Amino acid sequence: MNFGSLSLNQSPDISIPLRFFITAPLFAMAAMVLWLITGPPLLQERWLPQTLAFTHLMTLGFITMIMIGAMFQLLPVISGRGLFAARYTSLLIHSLFSAGVALLAYGFFSGHQSIMQTALILLSLTFVIFLPLLTHALFTSIASNDAVRSMRVAVVSLWIAIGLGVWLLSGHTGMTYLLRNNTPLHIAWAAIGWVNIMIISIAYQVIPMFEVTHDYPKVISRWLTPGILSLLIIWSALHIWLQQPWLSFTLALLICLLLLTFISITLHLQIQRKKFSTDTSLYFWVTGIIGLFFSMLLYLYAQAVNSDLDTAIGMSFIFGFVVPVMNGMLYKIVPFLVWLNLNRKLAFNKPRIKIPNMLEIISNKRCMAQFGLYWLALVLTILYFVKPDWFFYPAVIAWLINFAVFWLNLFGAVMIYIRVSRVVRS
Repeated sequence: MNFGSLSLNQSPDISIPLRFFITAPLFAMAAMVLWLITGPPLLQERWLPQTLAFTHLMTLGFITMIMIGAMFQLLPVISGRGLFAARYTSLLIHSLFSAGVALLAYGFFSGHQSIMQTALILLSLTFVIFLPLLTHALFTSIASNDAVRSMRVAVVSLWIAIGLGVWLLSGHTGMTYLLRNNTPLHIAWAAIGWVNIMIISIAYQVIPMFEVTHDYPKVISRWLTPGILSLLIIWSALHIWLQQPWLSFTLALLICLLLLTFISITLHLQIQRKKFSTDTSLYFWVTGIIGLFFSMLLYLYAQAVNSDLDTAIGMSFIFGFVVPVMNGMLYKIVPFLVWLNLNRKLAFNKPRIKIPNMLEIISNKRCMAQFGLYWLALVLTILYFVKPDWFFYPAVIAWLINFAVFWLNLFGAVMIYIRVSRVVRS
């Protein structure tokens, strides 16, 4: 692993990111239980309240929960500047966000506007605290590496996505008029601007560091994410004012071409990596990158033939791209954090205690077992779109087991940290 450009001495207390990482799979499991309760109609109508609850359990409860934890961990390490009073603000943000997401999902599911209004308040408070702290840390950092610059682009997108999301949620609560035609803007800024660009910025740091690859080409790491942001701004303006389908499709095609550049270079780096290994994290990353490619193909096909494939595109993006990337990222970050923090404790305590290495903290065998479960769930979901009556229960149960095993693997790493820490202190 290459740590040369990192300020590991700036790494925050391990409890700060872990509380977010451990919580995320629980929300994914809740989403699967909701899918199980609702049945096949959940993926057949995008405006169904249960569908909205399911979507936000995954996008906020799973994906954004992990992203927030990653920001608390990565920012001080790669930029030298962490979020203000991270020990306290992380606890407050985690509490507000967890409660807000849970109430939002229940509010959608039950239809109680008072619950959704409470969720709106909690989620707004979360981002009123988190976004200024994150923005200040990123834009006042003296670090000028490409990962930090790309994170700044992602944060600009997050501001826009959250603003649009609050506006839409206000409509669902009855506080304002619901403008559903703004939904594509919210989805684009959240999925492409926030999630995709943030994953790209993390990849600039994590892929060379943990997968022992060459760095991304400088011209790509410097200009790719600003290019995506610029095209996204133009696409949004066209969507609002001109509403010319062929122009919007052209801009979307250009964004997809930039993402295809990221896909091809990432796969090339991973294939040409300096050191060969059967690393499950690598398999998750490769799966996710290929999943992004198929998500783009589905989107472009749907736009070209004017077909409604929104559900398939969303499922492909979330479960084919983001979920495996989150898996691959956490299976490297969590064992590394446990190992790093235990070694820190050991430096000032008993020198003869053996610290487990990263492969002992979460074994490759356990990761590979979950990778197999992930692929089983993914294949069953694809078959579900062909034969819903046959594959509904197998697909949902497979996803539920997959996320449960993912959580158990992460929780096992936390328990190793707690157990060894007690020995070090004794």
